[in-house]
Amino acid sequence: MSNIDYSVNFTRCKEFVIQLLKSKLVPCVESAPGMGKSSMAKQIAAELDLCLVDVRLSTIDATELNGFAATMEKTMLDGSTMKVATYLPMDIWPIEGTPIPINTATGAPYKGWLILLDELRSASPDTQAAAYRLLLDREVGNKALHKRAVVMAATNGVEHNAVAYDAGTAMQSRIAWLSLKSDLDDWIDMAQRRNFDNRVIAFLNWKGVSALNNFNPDSTETNFGCERTWEMVSKAIKSIQTPEIPMLYNPLLVGLIGQSLAIEFQGFTQIYTNLDTFANVIGNPSGVAIDATRPDIMYAMAARIQSEIQPQTVASFIDPLMIYVNRLPIEFQSMIIKTILTKAPAMQSSCPAVTSWIQQKSKYLVNKQQQVAAQPMPQQAVSPSQDDDDDDDQP
Repeated sequence: MSNIDYSVNFTRCKEFVIQLLKSKLVPCVESAPGMGKSSMAKQIAAELDLCLVDVRLSTIDATELNGFAATMEKTMLDGSTMKVATYLPMDIWPIEGTPIPINTATGAPYKGWLILLDELRSASPDTQAAAYRLLLDREVGNKALHKRAVVMAATNGVEHNAVAYDAGTAMQSRIAWLSLKSDLDDWIDMAQRRNFDNRVIAFLNWKGVSALNNFNPDSTETNFGCERTWEMVSKAIKSIQTPEIPMLYNPLLVGLIGQSLAIEFQGFTQIYTNLDTFANVIGNPSGVAIDATRPDIMYAMAARIQSEIQPQTVASFIDPLMIYVNRLPIEFQSMIIKTILTKAPAMQSSCPAVTSWIQQKSKYLVNKQQQVAAQPMPQQAVSPSQDDDDDDDQP
């Protein structure tokens, strides 16, 4: 068997999921715990204007997929009627005839539904078997799913020590399996767009992907670092007034990311005590000290600057900032320039210093892995709403 790693980062995985949904196929995103599978489904639902139906398969039994037994009147060939058994679906499922709900954010109906079958491998074998009909025949409780409903799944792997069962070949062949991996550059881009705490961004830039996600199924620590828990750390420390995190917060950090990462992260933040302020950098861009022998300080300073770059205000300090940026080692120059281009792309043409940097040093903006990830997805030759007679009803 090939040793090639076919796992993909969050951004690429989301693109694949959308492509599969538009092709009327069922994707399943598989990863270690805490890497953002459920968050991905929420983002996709929002982007495609679909109402999200989040079903945790580990918490339901087969009856909730097959339907509940009931009786109904059936007219026979001779005109007589008799009661027969049937199955009634749960009201969570969007079946044919279900009115499309209103998107309260827009005041207009959604374009359909996105059904997320989460914790797929954690479902009992009976529940997984009951899901076959939904996945293959698009039916629940003898009723057809609404034509505007699409389905995706998410799961932890058996190897991750979560409660998980092997998916049999019958399940495997009904799904397109996508393996999600941690990618530091991809996560940092997201964290900057969402204004995560710059101390978290600096620490992870310094320590690398092994700190972003140090999940170990055999670990006995309270918790572990992962995309979800670092987001929790960012939220938890936002209210701490001092740049450095006092040791009294260590129990909180241990509860979020485990002891080893918590101690290292809290210690890292102590460098902020003597770190130059952003005002000092802008006020004296040619003279403020730069210690290139201390990568931890360099990452902290870069993250502090990146957090100050906002589209509404960057123009007011871009010229002195670029004087300072051009004094940094190239790795940190490229980090800050990338943030400028992401948050305030107009600077590429409106600021001569930024334009000049790109003309001379653009090769430093991406590495080979990022270049591969940045390649555009192939466009479908036919729109999903035009490829057959039924597609007018598809989201």
